[in-house]
Amino acid sequence: MLIKKMSDAEAKVFLGQIVALLGCGENAANEIVVMTCFENMSRRSDCLGLIENYLTVPVIDDDGEEGEDSLLNWGEDPKQYLATFKNALKYKPMITMAQPIEPLQEWCYALDGENFMSGTFSSKSEAVEQCKKEFLDHCDDSDSSDLLTVAICTKPKNSDLFPDADDIIEHMANQADDIGGEYANDYPDASPENQELLTVMLHTTLNEWCDKCEIIPSFYTVGATEEVEL
Repeated sequence: MLIKKMSDAEAKVFLGQIVALLGCGENAANEIVVMTCFENMSRRSDCLGLIENYLTVPVIDDDGEEGEDSLLNWGEDPKQYLATFKNALKYKPMITMAQPIEPLQEWCYALDGENFMSGTFSSKSEAVEQCKKEFLDHCDDSDSSDLLTVAICTKPKNSDLFPDADDIIEHMANQADDIGGEYANDYPDASPENQELLTVMLHTTLNEWCDKCEIIPSFYTVGATEEVEL
């Protein structure tokens, strides 16, 4: 292997170059951090590959032969790539933008018709079965089955709870006003494009953090209800 052919000094320089490219900071660099960076790079590459495949369109070459061509150019620098990506969306709008993905429908139940604190179930039948079981296991002569209820429920996605550029810019502006007063009125002076970029970067980072820390909303909103018959 290449590393084994290097001297210790050469290997140290080589590792320093890798750390610099990953941008994780020399003081923070260790095996876990470096491997996590590589895992993130691989995942982002897979996501980018899917996006570029989606933004591929049929073409006919000069000889009349049918083929495919991507609306994107992975060889561009990041700023130019972003501009090309925006133009590509105008040409071929993404499905997720035109038709937002519906949240996953789940079910819950309440023994009293009001407090839906059962947790969620992937199907109505599962919720009904558990509702009946809990009632029969814990009911007494004074309890009535007339209030047994199941309901459609929806958990929010993590991304529904993320701040966007407006929230961050407002916070920064307030902090600047506390320090600089009227001299900080123009801070931070971010163009609409840079605000959009900030939102994308925020959501990307927060999604990675939620995935890594296994942060998942456990609460939900309750929709249409149905009575349960024993």
